[in-house]
Amino acid sequence: MKLFGPPPRSFHVCYLGTVCLVGAAGCRESILPPDTTRSGVQQQAPSLGPPQAEKLYFRGMNARFKALAGEVPGFTGWFADEHGEFVISVATDQLSSQSEERLVDWAKRYFDPGYSKARIRTRRVKYDFLTLARRYQDIHAAIVPSENLITATGLDGKRGLITIGVRSMNETGPFRARIASLGIPEDMVDLEEQPVAIANTTLNQRFRPAIGGLQIVNSEGRDCTIGFNVMRYDTGTNPYTSPIYFWTAGHCSTNWGVASGSAWWQPTGFLAVNVVGNEYEVVPKRTGASCPPTKSPCIAADVVVARYPSTMTFPDSVRYGWVANVNSSKEIIGQYNVQGSSVGGLQGQSVTMVGQESGKRLGVISLICQDKLVANPTVPGENIWVLCMDRATYYATDGDSGAPVFIPYHPDYPLTPAIVGIHSASGGLFTRWFSSFSAIDDALNHAYFIW
Repeated sequence: MKLFGPPPRSFHVCYLGTVCLVGAAGCRESILPPDTTRSGVQQQAPSLGPPQAEKLYFRGMNARFKALAGEVPGFTGWFADEHGEFVISVATDQLSSQSEERLVDWAKRYFDPGYSKARIRTRRVKYDFLTLARRYQDIHAAIVPSENLITATGLDGKRGLITIGVRSMNETGPFRARIASLGIPEDMVDLEEQPVAIANTTLNQRFRPAIGGLQIVNSEGRDCTIGFNVMRYDTGTNPYTSPIYFWTAGHCSTNWGVASGSAWWQPTGFLAVNVVGNEYEVVPKRTGASCPPTKSPCIAADVVVARYPSTMTFPDSVRYGWVANVNSSKEIIGQYNVQGSSVGGLQGQSVTMVGQESGKRLGVISLICQDKLVANPTVPGENIWVLCMDRATYYATDGDSGAPVFIPYHPDYPLTPAIVGIHSASGGLFTRWFSSFSAIDDALNHAYFIW
């Protein structure tokens, strides 16, 4: 089975009871919640509302997997193999016909409209997703924050395991003993030595139209990268007249997770004429019961929304759905059209990142939806748990934060191009972290869309 799909040639908004993006393949699933207004009146950015216990543990793609697992007994996860083919991890020797039909429907909806029962491939694992999910919640009782040991937690749907990142494998004895005392099987948990991730914060010239991959700088001189240009349902869906926004990494603001009125310039110089965006919506930093147990402070996704000034309009000075393509010298040689699928990525998928410091880099998603401890560059000495981050192998460094992570169009792969996420941090020589589109979409209450 191939991943992705042919790129839509044009997009518009259609109203069929819900909102969906339309291209050559027709309507995709709406990401607009039923109670979102489309009046076109400027409104206050929505709050996340009271936390729900389930959402504290399962966000982004994991929330979607959990829902699917409730309908498909034995389901553990989807991943892409070394040939780009879909594989389903299952903890059963036989899927029922009803389960196969549900898996086919799910794959058609999210990844490949041409998927069929004949293309189902499975990988046998020991534990199903619901079992892992239940024990994953239990395992937090074994985490003692004062030990300063745990740096990442999540599920590995490919192998059917709970994954735990630790500062040092030499200090895991007491933690292992507490896991055992909870009755959690030893072979269900994979411990891996991982450092605290470092948020990366330096195409470096003024460029119009503004597109993903370009350098921006905040008032403290911290360089970052424009991610994706978006519109917002409640402020208008006409690309020619509606306000335009962009996403970048949340830690690229002057106070990560706190509304602080940040502004960004392009290029440097801090002249009024160079203002490229003003803070519009922040994913808030939360503490205590608003975070999963042992993970305070926390933040749902490393993203901040900036609004372009009214002097920057489509299509002359801002373009939707485009990311810069650069050569090895970071000279812009073209543009990627990323208007396509907007779900996120799976383990094993190859992705591209374009950051203003590192240029174009390729890598593979190695894990999805991991809670990761990241050093806060805006509050020295503070670490923040960023929930449901994806891990990948592309290279990135300071200045690449906010960079778009995507899958370019390929004629052989359905549903390409695909928007995957926003780059955030580095956690070792070959380990990079990004917030996936699904986690960002959830964190921002499904209020934004890529036209």
